[in-house]
Amino acid sequence: MVAAGIEGDPYAKKLNALGYSAFVLYYHTKAGAQAPQPMDDLARAIRYILDNAEELNVDRQQFSVWGPSAGGHLAASFGTKALGYEHYKFPKPSVLVLAYPVISMQDSLGHQGSRERLLGKEADHALKLAYSIESQVDSGYPPTFVWNCVTDEVVPPENCHALFEVLCKKSIPCKFCQYSEGYHGSGFSRGELAESWFDDAVSFMNKYMA
Repeated sequence: MVAAGIEGDPYAKKLNALGYSAFVLYYHTKAGAQAPQPMDDLARAIRYILDNAEELNVDRQQFSVWGPSAGGHLAASFGTKALGYEHYKFPKPSVLVLAYPVISMQDSLGHQGSRERLLGKEADHALKLAYSIESQVDSGYPPTFVWNCVTDEVVPPENCHALFEVLCKKSIPCKFCQYSEGYHGSGFSRGELAESWFDDAVSFMNKYMA
């Protein structure tokens, strides 16, 4: 259930090659994934990076958070005040990059496995809504790049539609790339229609980070 071999580590190495510092988070999954554990893991990692910013040669005020699939839900959650950066008393991330993300915890949209691992099988409507990113976006949400494929058979593509709709409604700078072919968990999507997504995401990030 850990996809660092095609997502986290390769993304970080390519960002390094482009001159960016990058850190890969290994957070609790499966039985250890119940909220708020994954966000606590992310918060501890960011706290370490910020507390050691001088030694690590990173900017305390400018950073992006990237996440694919269930990690996309974690990254998107960090962009909310209630679940993420403000709750943990961090600076707001400059940019979010979400690859084929889980967005909603609602029964009609979300990914059942992610929902049950994060919230438990008996989660009520209020809890599902609290962890549905499309319900938590406000006017201060970070600029967001998001992409998926129409043919995604794991996470319903409507997840991204719901997020994009609310981002536009709240006038949040965003870019949504949806491809007519491709599969979930494709990493860089080399040889696929979506293979330009990484470069597009970096270009988007550069607009909002000096």
